[in-house]
Amino acid sequence: MVSPRSRADRSASRRRRLATKFATVALGAALVASATACSSGGARNDGDIALMVIADLTAPGFSFPQIVDGAQAAVNEVNRAGGIDGRTIALLTCDSQNDPNAAAACARKAVAEEVSAVVGMQSLQSDAIVRGLEAANIPAVGGNDIGALDRKSPISFPLTSTPSVLFAVAAAMPGYEQCTKPGVFSSDVPITAEYAEIITDFFAENVPTASPVRTVSSTVTATDVTAQVATLLEGGTDCVFMLNPPALNLAAVKAIYNSGAKVKVSGATPALPPQSMADLGEAAIGVYSTSGFKLPGTAAAADVYSEGMNEVNPEAIQDTNSEGAYAGVKIVAQAMTGLEDQSPKAVLNALNSMKNIDVGVVAPIPGFPADSGLAGIPRTFNTFAYSYQWDGQQYVMTRPEPIDVKPQLAESLDNR
Repeated sequence: MVSPRSRADRSASRRRRLATKFATVALGAALVASATACSSGGARNDGDIALMVIADLTAPGFSFPQIVDGAQAAVNEVNRAGGIDGRTIALLTCDSQNDPNAAAACARKAVAEEVSAVVGMQSLQSDAIVRGLEAANIPAVGGNDIGALDRKSPISFPLTSTPSVLFAVAAAMPGYEQCTKPGVFSSDVPITAEYAEIITDFFAENVPTASPVRTVSSTVTATDVTAQVATLLEGGTDCVFMLNPPALNLAAVKAIYNSGAKVKVSGATPALPPQSMADLGEAAIGVYSTSGFKLPGTAAAADVYSEGMNEVNPEAIQDTNSEGAYAGVKIVAQAMTGLEDQSPKAVLNALNSMKNIDVGVVAPIPGFPADSGLAGIPRTFNTFAYSYQWDGQQYVMTRPEPIDVKPQLAESLDNR
């Protein structure tokens, strides 16, 4: 539990954290794997263009099998439309299992299979994957920037930015400037603690009428956060920004509701999934969330994604993880169209020249420059955030256009 601190104290803390600013720790128990699971999503024929999903698909506490379904939905869509200049896409998969050895083996498998690109990469061991892909110039498109190399490597094209999503939890919430007694609920995951400080500074510099942000933290494995929430709400906190994984965020939403306090609550959409919000019932009504993706029901392209997911696997979770993989395939297909050479290096060069990137399900990206211009996170391209509010049954957009938090985020990072 952390009380409001002086700017000098925060500055000293920031200096101690610079070396590991964007370090990420496992959200569940690590799995020591004996083998790397690689498979083909379908028959691969001579002449097919191979793409590969590399993700933690079976790791306890951090598993995203729906990423394969999202990628396959896009592959099916592209192939039905004639493929890439008449060539069919074959989707391969490799389970990185939240194990550095398995992750490195997946990268070697991608090289051996001569894949043109990796799509939807999502792994707590992504640095090990990126190192292997860099050696072969294999681009990774459509994943989440979990590891340090995801945010810095020239082969990395993440569509979800953990830093910008966490920052947008506050900066994109409607009416944040009316919060007079803001609070942040974070965890012992380093990046959430870091962004608790960034939001604290953001309010100090942009909302002078607000009291110093009250920050309360919890262990990431906690199941009962009643005590932490009670401390967070002391003194009449009127806005709570949550920076945690789903289990902690959902527990906090329930605890805030049970407290009877009238509080505006905001979190990242991936950490407040629709199925879980529905299970919370009345407790979830009115909660805000932010995402760089358009959710099914809010845009025609998102509905096409949802239909494709239902076709591949009706039981699969439809979330920003699977949507990112879907978008990754669509972007790679656009980059490859018209190329005589489908080698990884040629695809990488094509990606780096793409401008006005819009595949419908993610906020349009101006382009893939060599550097995003954001301090410490040069490969963060999607700094747009759609704002949603839960109405009891589904998320509803609070405004039709996304907010670009890049100017505010850049200022906050430059000041650190």
